Amino acid sequence: MRSNNTSAFLRPLPIATLPVLMALVVPAFGPAGTRPLRAPYPAARVASTPSLTPAGKLTVFAGTGSFGLPRPGPATKSALAGPTAVALDVHGDLFIADHANNMVEEVTPAGKLSVVAGTGKPGLPTPGPAIKSALNAPSGVALDAHGDLFIADSNNNVVEEVTPAGKLSVVAGNGHVGSPTPGTATKSALDDPSGVALDAHGDLFIADYNNNVVLKVAPAGKLTVVVGNGHGGPPTPGPATKSDLNNPSGVALDTHGDLFIADSNNNVVEEVTPAGKLSVVAGNGTLGPPVAGPATKSGLQGPSGVAVGAHGDLFIADWANNVVEEVTPTGKLSIAVGNGDEGPPTPGSATSSPLGGANGGPTGVVVGANGTLFVSDQGNNVIEEVKY
Repeated sequence: MRSNNTSAFLRPLPIATLPVLMALVVPAFGPAGTRPLRAPYPAARVASTPSLTPAGKLTVFAGTGSFGLPRPGPATKSALAGPTAVALDVHGDLFIADHANNMVEEVTPAGKLSVVAGTGKPGLPTPGPAIKSALNAPSGVALDAHGDLFIADSNNNVVEEVTPAGKLSVVAGNGHVGSPTPGTATKSALDDPSGVALDAHGDLFIADYNNNVVLKVAPAGKLTVVVGNGHGGPPTPGPATKSDLNNPSGVALDTHGDLFIADSNNNVVEEVTPAGKLSVVAGNGTLGPPVAGPATKSGLQGPSGVAVGAHGDLFIADWANNVVEEVTPTGKLSIAVGNGDEGPPTPGSATSSPLGGANGGPTGVVVGANGTLFVSDQGNNVIEEVKY
C-alpha cells in the first residue's frame, strides 16, 4: 500500500514479483522525501521488436523535464512532477494527473497549460471550486461525453468529479481504506484507486489497486464489483468476478463496451466483455521484454496504463520496459513508442527515442480521434505527443 507520505510517488510493486537477486535500493528522486513510482525492474532491451505501423514522430507536448510546480502558460515551459496519467476531451484538450504536485492540469491543443483541480498541497478534497480543493496524489483521469472530469485521488481513497464549470464533488469512496461495499458509491471504502474510465452510458470504472478489483459506478451512484474477487493472484479466464487480479492500475474501454485492464503485477492486460467474460489479451504473465508477434506470448513488465484507438488497437504503457506497445484487434503486438532505453525523450522517430529513467517509465497513454498518442512519461516529468 502507498505510504501516507503525501510527497511520495504512487506505489512500490510487491517484492514477490521482482527477481530474487534484484537490488532493493530505490534511488532518490525530486525533492527530499519523494520516491519513485515502483521499485526498479531489471533493465530489458527491446530494440529488436519492430513497429507494425510506420514510426510516428515524437515531440514533447508538456513539461520541461524538470521536477517542479506547474506554471500557467506555454505547456513546454512548465515543470511537472511525476505525471502518471493523461486523458482527452472531445475538443482535444489534454488533462494530466500531476501526481506529486497534487494537481490536474489542462493543456489546450494550442499548448496552453492551466491548473483545473488541486491547490498543490496534499489534503482532503473540499466540495466546491476545484482549484481551491486539495488533492492527494492523483493517479488517474478520465472524461465523459459532457466534459466532466473524473480524478482517481489515490491517497484520499476517493474519485472526484469536476464539472466543466469547475465544481468538484466526490462520486466514489468515503475516504477510508477498506474493501468496497456494493451500493451507494460514496459510502464505500476504496484502497488506492489508480485508474478511471467511462463508457458511452456514463458508467464509471475504477481500478481499485490494493483491493485487486475493478469497480463500476452507475450514473445514479450505485457501486458494483465487475472484475476481481479481491484476491491477489493470476487471472483465470471466464467469469470476471471469479478471477484474481494483482494490483490493477489502469482501465480503458473500446466502442463496443469491452473493458481493458492493466494488471500491473500479473504483467498482463485483460479484456472483459460486456457479458462479464475475462480473457488475457497481452502478456504471458512473466517479467520480460516485449516480443513482436502474438501479444499473449510476449513478456511485459509492470503495465500501468491502457488506451484503445478508434479502430480497436490497444496501447499499453509498459512501465519497466520503457515502451508503449500496440496490439492490433487480431492480437499482434509491436512497439509504438520507445526504444527500450532509459533517458530523456529525443524528438523524431517515436521508436528511436528513450523513455523514462531510473525513477519511472511511461505510466499512462491516451489516443486522440486522429490517432495521435499522448504518453505520460513519469520519470522524465513530461508528456510526449506522437503523430502519425
